[in-house]
Amino acid sequence: MSLFLAILALVILIIIHELGHFIAAKACGVQVNEFSLFFGPEIVSWQGKETKYSIRCLPLGGYCAMEGEEEDSENERAFNKAPLWKRAIIIAAGPLINIVFALVVMSIIMCSTSFVTNKIDYIKPDSSADIVGIQSGDEIYEINGQRVYMASDIDILTYGRTPETIDLTILRDGEKITYTVTPDYTRYMMNITIGAASGPESLDVKSVVEGGAADKAGILAGDRLYAVNGLVLGDQYTLDEALADSKGQEITVTVTRNGENIDLMLTPNAAIQDVATAMGIYYFVYETRTLFNSIPSSIDYLISSTRSIYLSFVWLINGTVSVTEVSGPIGIVATMSEVVDSVESFRDKIINLSIIASLISINLGIANLLPIPALDGCKLLFIGYSAITRKEIPVKVEGIISAIGFIVLILIMIVVAAKDIWGLIF
Repeated sequence: MSLFLAILALVILIIIHELGHFIAAKACGVQVNEFSLFFGPEIVSWQGKETKYSIRCLPLGGYCAMEGEEEDSENERAFNKAPLWKRAIIIAAGPLINIVFALVVMSIIMCSTSFVTNKIDYIKPDSSADIVGIQSGDEIYEINGQRVYMASDIDILTYGRTPETIDLTILRDGEKITYTVTPDYTRYMMNITIGAASGPESLDVKSVVEGGAADKAGILAGDRLYAVNGLVLGDQYTLDEALADSKGQEITVTVTRNGENIDLMLTPNAAIQDVATAMGIYYFVYETRTLFNSIPSSIDYLISSTRSIYLSFVWLINGTVSVTEVSGPIGIVATMSEVVDSVESFRDKIINLSIIASLISINLGIANLLPIPALDGCKLLFIGYSAITRKEIPVKVEGIISAIGFIVLILIMIVVAAKDIWGLIF
């Protein structure tokens, strides 16, 4: 079911993108010869009044083939005969409808369920954030001078770096206050996943990482963590404090299993933790938005996601992120399926799927606006050039550039797909 939902979501995003081109072309009076979902050999097709509709076998995208788009045409309704402003609308409609779709989905989600804010929920006592005076209820505004739109921006803006000090600007009662915080990046972990982010259920062991500290100690999925060195735990916060106090030394962990308390000896593993946790900021407040305030929050989400896409390209160029970490459609579907599987109720599955689908939709929209041959951004660049110079780029030249770019993209997709399949198998 999860895999089916993930594939369905990806197909819907592709259809939405191509529908943007299709609807804009029809509205601008341009003839559409074929509307296809996916590439490659044809699986099934049917002929409409003017447009052929088809489904093909390679799930790497889709296309809206317009008369006069890739070749010269004397048809009055050809793409190459349309005014430049109409061509720009048609080309931009695909990426823009993906972006609008993501904003609508996120607004609906924010109205129907709680959503994480930038407001701090819990600060670990005696942590660096606590020492300098940051408080629960403060809203994080900037980190090192860069605007924080989403709580996840903290990790994104410091990805691949562990700065010795961080300038954190917060909002408190409408006033901006900047603190210099010294993070403690060393975290001691049991290598488990827990049942909830907070409350008593946050001590329920959902799963145990094979070969990790908990596994070596004999902790099992289904156990409830009861005490550390005789100190009874109240929730995940007290567990994290107890692990931090251990400094990696052996501790006695008491678990409740089948109604019986069992003492186990465990040596926590040292690991580098994320920046927020390293400062002592553990959790953020969740709120349910109204339709009115969900719209600006969705725009913040769009800005944050767009910046993340830009930074991802920077990381690829400077080597912070390896090309091997890039995922294609197969990897995306696998990730979406894992996100869906991480929750039990069907409602939560749909919500999780919708959130990641909206992120992918924004990625699809922004990436297609890049000036790369075969993508919409390159076509918009050609149109812009023609508008400025008042000289039309020959359709054949544009077609050759797009064809070369398309071949390169397909080869990249094949390599990435092979990598995704290899990762799933091994």
